[in-house]
Amino acid sequence: MGINEYITPVIEEQATGCAGVGNYRDYAHKAGYKCIEVLNWSSSAGDWQFIISKDKKAWQVLDQVNNWPRAGFTYTIDDQVWYGTAKQVLKDIYNFYY
Repeated sequence: MGINEYITPVIEEQATGCAGVGNYRDYAHKAGYKCIEVLNWSSSAGDWQFIISKDKKAWQVLDQVNNWPRAGFTYTIDDQVWYGTAKQVLKDIYNFYY
């Protein structure tokens, strides 16, 4: 493993206070995103995906990944932007990836 694979989770854990499984909302809100919808939260380990938006028009995917064996979660906001209502974007992403 390279050093960057250790640094990013540590920085994000510090930024979110070593997040618990539900702290994706705090992370998104601190990044300026007001709207959060569930894309996939079927993982019992907390490896979940959400769509987030600042204006309910442009949406991005927020990934939450369990840091096991370390505590907390790593959060990543995808660069890809999806446009439309939350319902339409969820449908588009599901059709595109699944």
